[in-house]
Amino acid sequence: MEKGSRVQREGTIPIKVSKDVVSHLSLGLYRNFARAVKEIISNSYDAGAKEVKIKLDLDNARIIVRDDGCGMDIHDLKSKFFTIGYPTPLTDEVDELGRKRIGTFGIGCLSVFPYCKKMQIITKKRNENEIIELTIDTDRFFKEEVFLIEEVEVPYKIYPSDLPKEKGETIIVLEDIRPHIAEDLRQRESLWKSSIDRFSGFQKFKWTLSQYCPIQFPPNRKDLREFFDDPRRVPMKLWLDGEELFRNVPENAIILEKREETFGNVLLKYVIMTPLEPIQPEEARGLQVRLRDVAIGLPRDFDVVKLKGKVLGKLNWICGEVHILRGLESALMIDRDSFSYTQEVADFHEFFREKLAEWNEALEKWASEDKEVYESLIDLEDSDKIVKELKRAGIIRISKERLRLPKAPITKKKRIGISSPSQKVVRVLSEKEQYRIISEKGKVPKGKPPIEVIPEKKSIIVYEDHPSFFEIIRVSEKEFHVDYDKWDPEKTPYSICKLQDAQNKVVFNVSHPLFKSNLSDDIIKRLSLGIVLILRNRKDKEKLLVQLNHLLEEIFLG
Repeated sequence: MEKGSRVQREGTIPIKVSKDVVSHLSLGLYRNFARAVKEIISNSYDAGAKEVKIKLDLDNARIIVRDDGCGMDIHDLKSKFFTIGYPTPLTDEVDELGRKRIGTFGIGCLSVFPYCKKMQIITKKRNENEIIELTIDTDRFFKEEVFLIEEVEVPYKIYPSDLPKEKGETIIVLEDIRPHIAEDLRQRESLWKSSIDRFSGFQKFKWTLSQYCPIQFPPNRKDLREFFDDPRRVPMKLWLDGEELFRNVPENAIILEKREETFGNVLLKYVIMTPLEPIQPEEARGLQVRLRDVAIGLPRDFDVVKLKGKVLGKLNWICGEVHILRGLESALMIDRDSFSYTQEVADFHEFFREKLAEWNEALEKWASEDKEVYESLIDLEDSDKIVKELKRAGIIRISKERLRLPKAPITKKKRIGISSPSQKVVRVLSEKEQYRIISEKGKVPKGKPPIEVIPEKKSIIVYEDHPSFFEIIRVSEKEFHVDYDKWDPEKTPYSICKLQDAQNKVVFNVSHPLFKSNLSDDIIKRLSLGIVLILRNRKDKEKLLVQLNHLLEEIFLG
């Protein structure tokens, strides 16, 4: 902002501070620098700014916040900016940009006082030709971790402006910022941590601004923009050192549910999402409540774990936003982190407790179902290609890495029993309600994959005789084709399994009692085949085989 060298007028403006608000501030209301800066950005939003730019000039221990809003004249500075802590009732009126006013407690200016020694304000009001410049000695208002109630006169100077008359602008410069703030913001490494408390100072500052400020969703989340944005409202852009900031949305988060809901006089819209994995950082887990596009505290779980009395294992996979479109303005607490506990607030908290519990249960079910599909494919040579097809069709939702599939458990619940790989796949996929399973036997058409997904017909074809379904078992560094049959285990020494076809094929007796035990099918097959292989060249192999098989039964069947 350019100004003429000649001072046109000078004077002073009184700063008026509410004692009630200062007492709250002294209790640590704004002990988070990014949230304090957020209050200045909210003022810019209320001033009709389309863009706000933050510049970190750390070598000179200052931070510059510049907006293109309507600016201020002497009257505005007296009645709004420097009248601190006098609540103004929120209304449903909208400005020329279609926005409802955010500010209600009038603490934007005071919020940053603990973090700098001086604050400079340079402002030009739209449709005027003057620039007003002021400098506040913030040390006079904050000493030894306590806000001081002091009404002082702040000197100002008015200069002629070189800006176009129709243009407005406000620049706020935080001078001599505290050394620990400057040092934190110099730390810019972007290693992703589990909590924002472990972020670098700059990364934490950036993440917190993105979480709280009234800015847009990322460009790739057109679905969220279209659902939440009011087409009559002009959005605001926020820049930090030349980078545009957007709301924090976990990468690859899918929408589970979106709708409108009412609670008495309260109207809200919400979206519940999941990236199908634990959300990082952990502060982003839960549902972010917003009033007039500004975050009310951090995302929350509405005490669902405490009040449900049980551990919800997939709760840390759930995120989303709740936008209050009407109501609750009068219930907003001064810390802007919560609402007073009215009946309407109690009702919408209970509603979202139920929603979180409901979606936790759904995710647990998805994980269980997907785990069974992975287990049914585990022995197939082309399992990765099949998984890719099933994921593309939405049959499998969760990645294998998130399910902790056991490699070779000693015992496991018998969910699919002993059967060929193709039969296992058919049985498991048949439990998926969204697709019809077609089992094809006989010669496989050339070039066909073992499992063919046809999305337009909501069908899955399983070619049961496809070479990929030939089950292979590896024991003692040798491979054997697997087949299954039934015979009386009492009439042959080979009661559990036998070798066929020049010993390249093994057939397992699925009627043997061991296959009905809790012992892993894989363990049974490897043990029994291993015993046959060890004894196959011995003259007394059948006698020893009977003894060893009886030993297995004694150990595992009691």
